[in-house]
Amino acid sequence: MRYIGPFLRLNTLNKDCIGQQLFHLSKESLKFLALHSRFGIILTAKEYKFKNTPNIDINILNSISPLLCIYKKGSPNLINLEHCSTLSEDSFKKEIIVSSNGYMCLALLELTEYYSQFKELDNSKYSYSLLYLNLVKKQLDFFASYLRNEEGVFIDKKDITEVMHQDYELEPKDKKFKFSDQALLMTAYYRFAQLYDHKDKETFENFAMDIYSMFMHYKDHLYEQSSSELIKLCLAFNLFYKYSNFKDCRALVMDLNEYVLEYHSEILTGVKDEKVELLTMLYINFFLLYINTGLDKYRDFCCVVKSRLLEYYNPELGIFIKNQDKKEVSYSSFEIMSYIMTLLIHNNNLENTSEDHAVLIDVYKRQLIDSGIIKSWPDSPELEDRERYMNFSLKPDELIEDQYFRYTSLPTPEASEFAPLFLKNVIYNKKKEIFMESKTSFDSYSNMFIFFYSIFFFRKHKCLIRNVNDPCEEKTITSE
Repeated sequence: MRYIGPFLRLNTLNKDCIGQQLFHLSKESLKFLALHSRFGIILTAKEYKFKNTPNIDINILNSISPLLCIYKKGSPNLINLEHCSTLSEDSFKKEIIVSSNGYMCLALLELTEYYSQFKELDNSKYSYSLLYLNLVKKQLDFFASYLRNEEGVFIDKKDITEVMHQDYELEPKDKKFKFSDQALLMTAYYRFAQLYDHKDKETFENFAMDIYSMFMHYKDHLYEQSSSELIKLCLAFNLFYKYSNFKDCRALVMDLNEYVLEYHSEILTGVKDEKVELLTMLYINFFLLYINTGLDKYRDFCCVVKSRLLEYYNPELGIFIKNQDKKEVSYSSFEIMSYIMTLLIHNNNLENTSEDHAVLIDVYKRQLIDSGIIKSWPDSPELEDRERYMNFSLKPDELIEDQYFRYTSLPTPEASEFAPLFLKNVIYNKKKEIFMESKTSFDSYSNMFIFFYSIFFFRKHKCLIRNVNDPCEEKTITSE
């Protein structure tokens, strides 16, 4: 039985609804990609009989095809295969992008922590905590074995494995490596070691610290990177510091960000225009700095970037407009979602104004939902599911309404035959004031970035702001 509610119920969308909708979407979409999509190199049945996990629900194990890595691009169209819905392999672009896989691992680790709350409440839910943690272990082992070049650094590769081949065959996509990729996987290996309570956890922590030592040794080269690469690097280091509390990491990330601020000073003062994508990444980076350090100057930078982003908003259309001179404007899912996440983070944590809230609601409804950039939304949990209740209580008076899980105008994946994934882009026709249909393809980097930060920022009851006055919080390490 489904909860229907009153005949006429006003769908009162607000920032809390949006945050929880994005968390639910990200959690369920990631579950589909990691366990059921076949969108990458998958574990064999023998390989995913995980050790040290006797409590995993056998029904879950019997229905999954876990990913060792995720591919770059594909189509969100669903097909039926072996009595379950999955993605068509004909659409896959079998390139393995380090950053996509790094964010996938970090998102799965965040969900590991989330599902651990169900221990002694719901064994089936708790199973996902064990499953994700052990899946990430196999993914990280795979990355170390197959995604490094001869020098030992992680690089993007192509999967050229022949059908029925006994081993994986990968070739370099580009011989160049990115510092930001190394930092992202360093963070994933370290975060995994924190959550993995077994004898070989030190192997993963030591591997992360080897990468960290490399950064300390070659840190002068970090300032030579391009603008976008430097911001991605700062994002990864901010996450690493959030998880590790290393003092010298704090010093490095603050110094790198001073360089970023100097580089982008004209953007922040409004002298120079810049891409929405870059501004939103700057915002997320400054906000992470603020929650990591508690320094008001980073809060102030967030406010400046948010104001710059609001300059793009057109109140008559209810969307943000860029490329003013063009008749048709292409919007990527990364731009739309990072714009929404920026406003939501700001409204939740820094400034809660009615004007900003109205912009958030408008852009969410008109530029995300109405644009068609996402064609389906995961259904709400059933009434007997603990996730439908505050504090997972199953108490009738703590039932959470449907609107906190999904936007009702979008169909479910089963009804639409589309996976709940963000398309690569949509086109807006200024003359007709409508969004046009775009090619139905998605890329893993945008989706993994969106899913990770939606889980990281919008999961309920998660403390983000550290107590900067606590002298016991930070750790000191000796770098080689």
